[in-house]
Amino acid sequence: MHWKQISEKPLLAYELYDDEKLVLTLSINYKTSIFRAECKWGKRVFFINKAGLWKDKTVLKNEYGVIFGKASYEKWHSDKGVIEIDDKKFNYLFRNNPNAELVFYKNNPDKPVITCKLKPEKGIVKIKSEKLDEGDNKYFLFALSWYLFLPIAMENTIP
Repeated sequence: MHWKQISEKPLLAYELYDDEKLVLTLSINYKTSIFRAECKWGKRVFFINKAGLWKDKTVLKNEYGVIFGKASYEKWHSDKGVIEIDDKKFNYLFRNNPNAELVFYKNNPDKPVITCKLKPEKGIVKIKSEKLDEGDNKYFLFALSWYLFLPIAMENTIP
């Protein structure tokens, strides 16, 4: 799978393709700080926002404004965190292996369910997924992985 940028600021937009099949569209409006994701498999729309006094938590809201997931770091300076989506827990970890990557896993970071990483050629970002079914909320995880990884990708890509 790979991400493709389809528009520039102030409204950044990206599409996630599985081979040639479009599976997810994401848009980021920097004026309103809204991160919107639209799943192509079921026309689900959800939003990712920062929350908390120090904006240290990330929440996922459905199209009706109901929180169904959250992500937070173990500590404010940590490279590890926990994600809860519909009562399912995942862990995540940022690492260099040798390039920057974000790994989502259930119990063992050496057996990731999703890996989002920079490829050396022109800063291309690839996403790799183990076999996940819809019950594992894979599209929410894909969107969240891009939300968390985007600052690293933007910093390391050459315009």
